[in-house]
Amino acid sequence: MAKKDSKQSCVCKEKDTKIEELTTDLKRVQADFENYQKRVENEFISRDERGRAKIMLSSLVILDTINEGIKHEPKNDGLIKVKEVVVKFMHENNVQKMTKKAGDQFDHEEMECMMQGNEKKVEDGEVLEVLQKGYFINDKVLRFAKVKVNKL
Repeated sequence: MAKKDSKQSCVCKEKDTKIEELTTDLKRVQADFENYQKRVENEFISRDERGRAKIMLSSLVILDTINEGIKHEPKNDGLIKVKEVVVKFMHENNVQKMTKKAGDQFDHEEMECMMQGNEKKVEDGEVLEVLQKGYFINDKVLRFAKVKVNKL
């Protein structure tokens, strides 16, 4: 009888070991699958953000053109209304205008130096003129502000 109990005990231990191995494998596969789901979701979000940024960048060209038209015809109600629609569309898609202006210190993370000036009365590295407005989308730079910077 002792041999039979010993054999049963051995079989039970093998079963327990096998159950433990399979349970560990199952937990690993579940964790891998959850990580895969998160990775795919993050990739989808990232692709969506890149696509939205591309569309918004193209929309900035339209906005720039409208602004140029308004400079030449400031009382053109049609252009002004179209600008309002484009600006609303930009805001709905989390696009914000940078507040960079002449007198600010040059910031390479938000500005692109297109020209240099040599003004004696102005600090080195100070923005002399904003040539093109910069924009953010979701707190990331969508378009760098193009500026003229003082260089002594």
